[in-house]
Amino acid sequence: LHLLTPNTTRGNLDLDVEGLERQIAEITLSWNDKLLELLFSRYPAATAQRLHDFYTESFPEEYKASIAPEEALIDIQYLERLEQANPLEVALNEQLPEEEGNRQLFYDLKIYKRGEHFTLSAIFPFLDNIGFDIFEEKFTLLTENEIAFAAIYDFRVRPRSGRQIAPESINSKILPGLKAVFSGSAENDRLNTLILDAGISYREVAIFRTLA
Repeated sequence: LHLLTPNTTRGNLDLDVEGLERQIAEITLSWNDKLLELLFSRYPAATAQRLHDFYTESFPEEYKASIAPEEALIDIQYLERLEQANPLEVALNEQLPEEEGNRQLFYDLKIYKRGEHFTLSAIFPFLDNIGFDIFEEKFTLLTENEIAFAAIYDFRVRPRSGRQIAPESINSKILPGLKAVFSGSAENDRLNTLILDAGISYREVAIFRTLA
């Protein structure tokens, strides 16, 4: 590949050759190529190649068209945790405002499910009872040899209270609570708003439930 750079001044050009090479490589690499590079940066070579070959076939083309390889890497890390004894994982991350000065507070909530998948209509009551308003949802079905084996549910949500979630409570309270409700090990009712609004655990909510 040869590129010609115009030189209208006819003087010496101070070009960042390495920078140009990086930009050209970025432009010419496919989505699959970029994912492979990211996997090689995170895993041993044999593991990276195995994950690449498997997930580039499992992810549908609509997923690749809308999800950056960097985000796909995170999805793969969660999907790799799924097993028969642990068929469900949940992730929750605050979204940065798309426009400067926009104070709308949103979170990206993802549910990773192995085996029999949820319907979206079944998920909505869980999120409603815990105190989330849903603004967008995306569903991705992963297949192996045309047989579905896992699904990703991606929601753009906002706490109904409008308050920011304390970062320390996400891993200690919110995610365990969501996982317990989705897996059926905790009840699904309006008392679950205490997990989000009061920052208490789903086990503490169960105590309140017995006293109510």
